[in-house]
Amino acid sequence: MASNFAYESLHSTPDVIRLLEVDLSGSNQHKLVRQANMRSTKYLALSYTWGTSSNQVNTSLNFQQFLINTNLSKALESVRQHWIRHYPRRDVLLLWVDQICINQKDEVEKGHQVSMMGDIYRCAHQTLVWLPVPASVAGGFQDWQTWRSWHQNQLTTSQAIVTQGPVAQTEMAYGLDADYPVGSDSDSRDRELMMAWNHIHDIIASPWWERAWIYQEIMGPDHATFLIGHVSAPWEELYKLLQLFFSQRHRHGDFCARLVRTLRSQGSGCMIRLPNCCGSCLDECRMCTGESRDAASRSGSDWDGFAPEIWRAVARRHSERLLEAEALWKPTNFVLQSKKELQERKKSVPVPYLSLLQLMGHSRNCKASVPLDKVYAFLGLAEPGHGIQVDYSKTANSVLAEVARAIILKQERLDILEIAMQNDRSRVQSPTDQLPSWVPDWSVKDDADTEYKTFLEDIRYDSMNYSLGASRASQIRKAVASFHADSYGRPHRILRARGILADCLMRAKPNATTSSFSHFVGESGAEIKTILNARIGDEVWVLLGCNDPFTLRKDGGLYTILGHAMVLERNPMFEDVLSGTLNERVQAAREAQHIRDGGLIERLERGEAATTDIMIS
Repeated sequence: MASNFAYESLHSTPDVIRLLEVDLSGSNQHKLVRQANMRSTKYLALSYTWGTSSNQVNTSLNFQQFLINTNLSKALESVRQHWIRHYPRRDVLLLWVDQICINQKDEVEKGHQVSMMGDIYRCAHQTLVWLPVPASVAGGFQDWQTWRSWHQNQLTTSQAIVTQGPVAQTEMAYGLDADYPVGSDSDSRDRELMMAWNHIHDIIASPWWERAWIYQEIMGPDHATFLIGHVSAPWEELYKLLQLFFSQRHRHGDFCARLVRTLRSQGSGCMIRLPNCCGSCLDECRMCTGESRDAASRSGSDWDGFAPEIWRAVARRHSERLLEAEALWKPTNFVLQSKKELQERKKSVPVPYLSLLQLMGHSRNCKASVPLDKVYAFLGLAEPGHGIQVDYSKTANSVLAEVARAIILKQERLDILEIAMQNDRSRVQSPTDQLPSWVPDWSVKDDADTEYKTFLEDIRYDSMNYSLGASRASQIRKAVASFHADSYGRPHRILRARGILADCLMRAKPNATTSSFSHFVGESGAEIKTILNARIGDEVWVLLGCNDPFTLRKDGGLYTILGHAMVLERNPMFEDVLSGTLNERVQAAREAQHIRDGGLIERLERGEAATTDIMIS
């Protein structure tokens, strides 16, 4: 990219950036402002989807050829048209664009500028978000006000019950429930309603919502505008409209399902009224007949010739599509809701930073072309003081370990281990670059249905919202932790933590072959439920600064954390030794879980127990 363009080095002062002066004539003769102070210069920032680098186009930058991705070319044209429509008397547009304003070939500069991106977007007058959607989404609409009013009207006027027309006839024929969003007695009304839902679906399905970088790009400045085709939507108004459709999405699903069921009785005219998802379902299922939907339409087929198995496939695939559409709302709602909450916090806090741990939880569900960006994209929003330097020469596992270390030192807690235990252990890693057992694997998308979460549910662990209340094995104590290089010389890979040895697995108890956990009796006589791959000799530890007990395995001088341990102490003698007084309700309900209730820490406070420093890899 930009192989022949000669960048001048940026000044070393922290507030200096480059800016693009957009050619408003449309001839793509752009200029690069080489040295600009982001705190004293009025500029806009662009947020867009990079796309692939395989398809690039030429533009002119300071009278030199400059290659940019096709998506950026489209985004710049959309920005130019937006500026001319809304600011016809302003002949200068300064825009910060990462692909152009950062020398992508200079890793040192890239790291420095990326570390500044939170401030770059915060100092921008506003962010312009180029949302890649089909041209039909904005086609035929003059401006945002027209677009918004029309879409609101389709939803708010479609609550009446249909009494005439094909859909009403289907209602009577099938005896369907009348609560569905059709408010017209004409095919035209049905088509308009489906068109509105299609437009909303195309917006929330845009790949922009899953980008890792969008959080600081849209959260930074107070103002953000979405460019949807030639329509420019203020983020607050787009959010309100999407929330309206989100609240009525069940009606969309009901109506779509009804339309699928009317295909055989309505003929080819019904195909026009189908939403995109219905048509796609039919196309996929029709493939086995060797006849395309277009071919059937041209031949005048009324689609009555489908075999029963085709209709079953249509219904099944349609249901899957509706579930997929439901999942699309999650990132959209999160981004815009977070923006709204941040705006509220700005009223009381000048710069409302977020917890890095919280941000990393969100980052794992985002996409980034460069894996390290799933971390670096969020640093600009995190509270300062973590000491993480942007360095693209590091491996992903090195950066993940650095982030985990920074969070532990900042919080003075080890509660992060609860997240690390849910790592996907099957992920292929280099033998010389293994992720330590104490580091969460934020590079992998969060999955609500994993074997480890099933294990926690089956041992009735409190983190899965059971009635015992939160574990507080070390709730009142800070972590005592330091970090050391491993045998390969990689820094911060070994966690030195202080804890109390609670028990040792001595005898295995019989378990069902389908069980998700293993069952042991410890040296103390307590019953212990823990991870399946635990074995006799493994140890149960309570680490200072962590609320949950864990099973650890020692190999030489290093420990590995295997997973959570549920300690069930039936012997009354443990009540005084380990936990003191337990809640009477809990005692009456089932076995007392004294280790988890802070008993060992109470022993430590009374001088009846000692801590040990252990090295965890």
